[in-house]
Amino acid sequence: MKQRYILSLHVLEVLRHGVIRLEPEPDLKTGHTLCRMERVVEGRKLGVVLALEGTSAGSGLVVTALVIGD
Repeated sequence: MKQRYILSLHVLEVLRHGVIRLEPEPDLKTGHTLCRMERVVEGRKLGVVLALEGTSAGSGLVVTALVIGD
């Protein structure tokens, strides 16, 4: 996040108001489901990848945050 100039507040914005545009995928190494949420924050399209314990999990772990289109 630091290298990409993405703040924790940006990640929270994506998690609260973002959308899932790609089909979530299983991570064969961990058994978690990975999904990417997207949202435009401060003029940049950001993505946040979450690891969920199941397809209907109520919580998850942030794996990475990225700028989409860079």
